[in-house]
Amino acid sequence: MENILEHIKTIRKQKGYSHEYIAQELDISQAAYSKLEKKKANLP
Repeated sequence: MENILEHIKTIRKQKGYSHEYIAQELDISQAAYSKLEKKKANLP
């Protein structure tokens, strides 16, 4: 799972997407996405 999150983070930065944009696309809060990216939470 960690590998997937790193891949998403890399693509997010390449495309210039914000945490808010990705969180909205995933239908989660920006805080929840930020925690995922910082490896402080796990995907259910």
